[in-house]
Amino acid sequence: MKKFTAILLIILMLSLTGCGENSLEPTKSNEPTIVQDYNITVPLIEGDSSVELTGKYSGEMFDGKPQGEGTFTVEGENDIQYVYKGSFKDGAFDGYGIAFFSADGETYERAGTYSKGEFTPSTGEFLNFVGQFDLFGIFQLSESVIDFIDANSDLFPNATKKAIETAEIEDFSYKRFHKTREQEKIGLVKLDLYALQVFEDALIDKKLTYLLGVDNEENYYAIYYQGSVEVYDGDEVTVYAIPCTTTSFDNVSGGSTNVVVMAACYIK
Repeated sequence: MKKFTAILLIILMLSLTGCGENSLEPTKSNEPTIVQDYNITVPLIEGDSSVELTGKYSGEMFDGKPQGEGTFTVEGENDIQYVYKGSFKDGAFDGYGIAFFSADGETYERAGTYSKGEFTPSTGEFLNFVGQFDLFGIFQLSESVIDFIDANSDLFPNATKKAIETAEIEDFSYKRFHKTREQEKIGLVKLDLYALQVFEDALIDKKLTYLLGVDNEENYYAIYYQGSVEVYDGDEVTVYAIPCTTTSFDNVSGGSTNVVVMAACYIK
């Protein structure tokens, strides 16, 4: 999770640097207004920690606070930058927004739902966020996949055995999916795999299990599951998941391994 650590370091450094002087200051008004490059301090919550970021805000404002749609930018030293574009409520990130963290020539993105200054993504948004960390290749979920995951709360993030037994299971072809990178009908598929590698990490107060699996035809899958599960390297597992996209990663032999990315809700 080196990239996630980099995001946290960027936030910490920006919370110490501020944004410099500006003659424009927010004024209170009982009427909604549109402002440009106002000095604003907003809260940002990361797990158990809370920081105050001072930057420039452009967008809708009410009673001296960002309210509605706007853009908040913090410029730090050594080309470090933080930009949030999206919804605000009562002076804090609240609603859907996209945050961009830039440092050392790299930019990280965090898109999804915010609440009172904290990133509180839905299951689909969380799994999409995970895709940029290059665990078993970089990937991005389509809006249709995110919407399906979030619309099926009986299955995601964690399905019960009963929910799986009553769920509709779609046919799946690795070759066809790898060719088209999309499922004709989005839905759960069932895979019997051999777990080559299994990892578990904590990410924005959530557990993430991710495993590299292979089927009996030597097709490879990158499985992502929000939660902890009793599965280990070398186990034979049955996975119920949504086919998401395809990607690849560098392997130890110097080549690359192609995988189908799967968002899992039940693993046994």
